[in-house]
Amino acid sequence: KLKALLVEQLTAPVRWAETMASVSDAGVTQVIEIGPGKVLAGLAKRAMRPEKLVNLDRLEQVTAFLEVQV
Repeated sequence: KLKALLVEQLTAPVRWAETMASVSDAGVTQVIEIGPGKVLAGLAKRAMRPEKLVNLDRLEQVTAFLEVQV
């Protein structure tokens, strides 16, 4: 069963548009991308037009962000 689940995870299409629509419909207004690059944040910006978009690609940025949020 695990093998079948892994194969499905790797071969199934990504349902990005549906996911972003659900997130937007749920009232999410902020997007935070943690990790290198800004691809997902850019896609989210175009798909749902969040009020706030943050990209954190270094540990120091994540730490500083969390300190402000708490």
